[in-house]
Amino acid sequence: MVCLTNTFVVLLLGFMIVKCSPSTAIKQSNKTACSQLRQRKAWHNLSNTEKTKYLNAELCLMNLNSTNNLLPTSRTKFQQLQEQHQIQSEFIHEVGAFLPYRLRDAGRFINSTLLDSIYGFGGNGSGLDGYVADGPFANYTLILGPGKNNSVHCLSRDIDDLASHASNSTYFDQCKKADTYVKVWDCIEFFPRSGGHSGVGGELDQMAQVLSSPGDPLFYLHHAYIDKLWWDWQNFNLSSRLYEIGGPNVRPTAELPLRKRNGDFGNMTKLDHVLSLYSIMPNKTIGDVMDTRSDFLCYKYAEP
Repeated sequence: MVCLTNTFVVLLLGFMIVKCSPSTAIKQSNKTACSQLRQRKAWHNLSNTEKTKYLNAELCLMNLNSTNNLLPTSRTKFQQLQEQHQIQSEFIHEVGAFLPYRLRDAGRFINSTLLDSIYGFGGNGSGLDGYVADGPFANYTLILGPGKNNSVHCLSRDIDDLASHASNSTYFDQCKKADTYVKVWDCIEFFPRSGGHSGVGGELDQMAQVLSSPGDPLFYLHHAYIDKLWWDWQNFNLSSRLYEIGGPNVRPTAELPLRKRNGDFGNMTKLDHVLSLYSIMPNKTIGDVMDTRSDFLCYKYAEP
């Protein structure tokens, strides 16, 4: 069976932001546009056939053995994506690389088509443990997490519609008023991003455990949405925002000394910062993923 591995890797590469002062915008004249842009669609605009193909691709990854020595705990390709996120947590949250590395149902997740048991990701958790008992990922067993700890446990959810309100358009309307990348990143990470995690995971379940949250397949749809919010903000003033970046390289609360990290000197994120995926695919720089229309990403968003 052939898996759509790159689909999930591209979603991961849209998953990082910034927190200090932005660097000067730089035009990347050497970045070429692809000739035929793919469309990235909202889930509710996919046909049932397209939804089934996506879900089967994730199931395929969950059944392909891992052969990556850099990610020793992972047993499958799907777990590789989760483990590299867990390992790199101090370098991909509250840092300048958050957005480059990284809902219409906000406030009513419990009724979302995403939770359909046939053409979705299965429903809310059930019973005292909150395990997902229906849909394609029913009784899915994880070995990574919760958080930094690793133990065998089932996929769990605790839908919280009050928390999911932070992902609605009201909050993004506030974010899009930001006049710098640093400000919009801070806003998006605090509101829409956290609303999706807590809205699905409640206080303690899989999506709420941020370090190990990629264990829930819904993680990738949520962060694809975060990518789109960033692209929308860029498009309000594309000429100056397309390559605007900044922020620290290491989470301010990290329990480790600041150091050179993947091509960055000091603690300021720049376009030549390397995004590492631990040999899941070749590394790319932030500059490579700033424009969704480039040869590497080669997609555009279909409006929901």
